[in-house]
Amino acid sequence: MNEWIDFAVYSTQLIVCLLVTARWAAHFKGAVVHDRNPEWAAAHPQVVAGLERGSAWNLAIQAWAVLSVLVLLAYRLDLQPAALKTPDVPGWRTLMATAYLLLTVGFVLFGLGAVKFTSWLKGKVPLAAQRRASLTPRSLDAFVPRWLKFAIFGLLIASVVARPVANLFYPAHVADVRGGFTFSLSTACILFLTVAISVKRRPTVFDRVLGSGYRKREVRACFALMAFSALGGLAMLGSEIAGIDARRFSGVIFSAVVTAVLASLMPFPPRSDANASTLRVA
Repeated sequence: MNEWIDFAVYSTQLIVCLLVTARWAAHFKGAVVHDRNPEWAAAHPQVVAGLERGSAWNLAIQAWAVLSVLVLLAYRLDLQPAALKTPDVPGWRTLMATAYLLLTVGFVLFGLGAVKFTSWLKGKVPLAAQRRASLTPRSLDAFVPRWLKFAIFGLLIASVVARPVANLFYPAHVADVRGGFTFSLSTACILFLTVAISVKRRPTVFDRVLGSGYRKREVRACFALMAFSALGGLAMLGSEIAGIDARRFSGVIFSAVVTAVLASLMPFPPRSDANASTLRVA
């Protein structure tokens, strides 16, 4: 596989996860202020407009995303400083490690910006006297077809037990059985818990601002990650048994899937359904 493919996937991930998300978050800030106190937002239109244009911190995150892509490009063209060159390390591994390091720094900046905005919101915008509470009962079947739900659950369980079972037949090819089983089981439990929380949680500002379709996207995104985790685990096990090093391909595919899932959660729909099945509570 050409290393330009690795570069393209990791660059897209950086752009979507940092630059696009930062722009989306800037527009979302104004909606959050409206949700917290519509009267305050109406009385301070310039403040809301400034939030939606993006703060200096928001612009810094976007600049970091662009800089990160340029750094990856330098590594791809072998233009990095001599002190950072690693001749014995394959180029694809350097691209992957560098991309995730840059992405981690970007997420830290994003988190600090979110903390800063939350502090400003609580200190400057008083909470409105009335809030909304959902009256709609929710179950998993309302978001995912039952056949698909059981198919993905079964696939995930199969991926958890696959390594110990494979070790019975191919003991010379399957390494770290206990560690792999523990990791798979932990991941499955986290994903099951995430789905349950997404279905049963109380409505948040995301539901009120983005509308009733947001929860469905959230639950289906969790199921997409669940299916990917199961298929990826089985594929990696199969490659291990066959003696194929699939770490490069798994890294590229993982980044592509995560980018697609995140992008699916970001569309900003009209707010016409944002008050559906809600009741104002004093």
